[in-house]
Amino acid sequence: MAYIQRRYAKLLHEALRKESRGCVSPERIDELLKLAKASIGMRKGQSALSEQVQQILHLMEAVEGQLLELDSHLQEVMDEKGSPLTSLGLRAPLAMTIETESQPIADFKLVKEYVAYTGLEPETKASGQFTSQRTPITKRGSPHLRMAYYLAASSLFRKHKALERVYRRSRKQGRHHTDAMVIVAHKLARICWRLMTDNRDFQKRAPSKRK
Repeated sequence: MAYIQRRYAKLLHEALRKESRGCVSPERIDELLKLAKASIGMRKGQSALSEQVQQILHLMEAVEGQLLELDSHLQEVMDEKGSPLTSLGLRAPLAMTIETESQPIADFKLVKEYVAYTGLEPETKASGQFTSQRTPITKRGSPHLRMAYYLAASSLFRKHKALERVYRRSRKQGRHHTDAMVIVAHKLARICWRLMTDNRDFQKRAPSKRK
């Protein structure tokens, strides 16, 4: 029961902090929880609430266990397959999503064709002789692939200096974090196309230029 109470208090702390947008101090949250615990309604409903929270926590633990088993199984599948994407340090679910959504990779003869398919290509609008590139992306192709690249970029950009440089440069140009991460995802898509096309592992040194 003590464990449940600690988890419950932690969940309430996080919820109050998030909803108050950090304006309520941890000390004030503790005070509010003490007042709530002493209220009549809280005392009457504490038993039922504790039981419900316990059931929710058990369900969360069961789901977390199933996710870990699924991740482990997917990692075994990717290891057996010998996917070059795992050499980037991607978790198996993301690597498998990218590879599955990208196949057959041979259909994309040029990297720009593949990037266009991911929908991470900057949207271009033209008027007369004037052409300008805007921040919004085209969002063509597979939405699952696009989301996988965004999540992959979020987890990898601090691990690889080349991706981190792209992120820092975009931020210095005044771009929002989300926009900068889309640009990193665009760069990552180009890297993954090369790895899947050549069927080779990632190397920190830049590969030779290829049209």
